[in-house]
Amino acid sequence: MNCGSSLQATILSFLVCAAALAQNPAASVMVDANANRRPIDPRVYGIAYGTTAQLSDLNVPLNRYGGNNTSRYNWQLNADNRGQDWYFESIPESSSTPGERGNTFISQTQAAGAGGKGSAKLNWTDNSTNETGFQIERAPSGSTSFVLVGTVGANVKAFTHSVSRGNYLYRVRAFNASSVSAYSNTVSVRVR
Repeated sequence: MNCGSSLQATILSFLVCAAALAQNPAASVMVDANANRRPIDPRVYGIAYGTTAQLSDLNVPLNRYGGNNTSRYNWQLNADNRGQDWYFESIPESSSTPGERGNTFISQTQAAGAGGKGSAKLNWTDNSTNETGFQIERAPSGSTSFVLVGTVGANVKAFTHSVSRGNYLYRVRAFNASSVSAYSNTVSVRVR
């Protein structure tokens, strides 16, 4: 029975479909809190067009440029296109110095300690003979609160992690279906 089209036809069809749907068993959902968890990506948190004061006060990891109504930026002319549902226009800036608007945005963002993205590149020696893969964990420098940030397959000996600027600690361990190895030594990484 196609209940979607029957519902629009008559009230009688509605009653028949409602009765048919009521006979469906209830669904149950189970959540395993110990399952393979991933941290929330820090790029989720941020603001758009934040001033230096806002970025410092809120301690956000990322300052976004663009989005919403800004669709395209011409760095040579310091102009962008903006549009909504019913209009589209080009908006020039007063500066005639190519790239000044973008450079100012980046300088203000960096001065507040918010976001550029960098990479932490890790390499290790594979001393395991029966691993399924490796788990990579990260903690803020000076902390022991490690979180899983990635896994790689067997015999892989490198991992690149995209993170905001800062100081981090990383460690690695091998795993297979029945066990995990001891952690590697902890390495300190500074991302600029």
